Amino acid sequence: MRIGILTYHWVYNFGANLQVLATCELLKDKGHDPIVLNFVHEDLEEFYHKRIPKEQWVGHTEFIKRHLPLTAICHTEEELISVCKEEKIEAIIVGSDAVLMINLNAGLSDTKYPNPFWLNWKRSDKYTNNIPAALLSASSMGSYYFKFNSVLKQNMNKSFKNFSHISVRDKWTSWMLRYIIRTKQKVHMSPDPVSVLSKVKKLEQLDLSSPYPSKYILFSSRSKLITQEWVDALKKIAYQNGLKVGELPMPEGSSGLDFDFKVDMPLDALEWYRYIINSDGYIGERFHASVVSLYNNIPFVIFDTYANRKLQLLRFEFPSKIYDLCRRSGFLKNRITSHEIDRLTPQKAFQLLETFDKQRCEEFTENEQNIFSGNLDILLDKLEGNKI
Repeated sequence: MRIGILTYHWVYNFGANLQVLATCELLKDKGHDPIVLNFVHEDLEEFYHKRIPKEQWVGHTEFIKRHLPLTAICHTEEELISVCKEEKIEAIIVGSDAVLMINLNAGLSDTKYPNPFWLNWKRSDKYTNNIPAALLSASSMGSYYFKFNSVLKQNMNKSFKNFSHISVRDKWTSWMLRYIIRTKQKVHMSPDPVSVLSKVKKLEQLDLSSPYPSKYILFSSRSKLITQEWVDALKKIAYQNGLKVGELPMPEGSSGLDFDFKVDMPLDALEWYRYIINSDGYIGERFHASVVSLYNNIPFVIFDTYANRKLQLLRFEFPSKIYDLCRRSGFLKNRITSHEIDRLTPQKAFQLLETFDKQRCEEFTENEQNIFSGNLDILLDKLEGNKI
């Protein structure tokens, strides 16, 4: 099948870039012909241009040009319809990533309802209306769906009928869909596509050997969360164990703290991935850093800056995607919330890396990869069965 993929493929975020790469390559490995529907939210692009240093833009833009099959760029739903016709799209996959996130107070178009991810535009043309579609490992993290009014819920319920198959990445999203969908439409649980990135054939053709000559652990976070004194103490412990401490920059830039080595910018998503999978441990922020670490059996200590402080006080933490992943994998002790970071000592952080249960991690990874592969097969069968 010629499959169009609609997701956050272009954003200046390493995990977003990797999830669509994994999806494309998995579909190719199964004999399909994927192409990314190159829709760019102009206001979101402006947001990233303000937030991300200009030197890093090229790391993401060159990555998608080099590694992703892309349609002509689209800025409107009418242009999406046109490229679907031009590319003879036979099926559409929306996802992975936060394609179902709705923020009632957001100023950005990608988190308002409806937006292109909901596929309402597909109905306005005879050709696209006949294209079957599915949601793959979608997420709504950050959507407080219990605040949605009845009209919004009714309209969202109608939009879910645009999909012949629905899979979601986390418990919070499954709850949202069950709250909104008043039909018997089944919601499948499926891990992030990055969970199986290591299995795709394309990676066999790439040099993913260690980019640094010595054994190392990585740190990646904003300087306001950690001090130089903390880093120096961590380096001292690492030296005693034959390790260096390197800084892996976030797209927003480096911390400004002193490390044994710093990875240069611009940095693309595969190089970012390469540094993590060859490390002896990762300490820092970002959901997909924990995903890459976990599914490659790399010890990690992850700073959960997604957690809602008020809900944490109520011991309700499911809106955090890091909480969801660490809970499912049995590594909650390796998750450090924002208000716990100042109590995390370098000694404790290193101990968490040293005592990381690699056998548990390996067993969890194998199970999750089987779940993803099985779900993808079901999804593709549904699309094939509904193809016109």
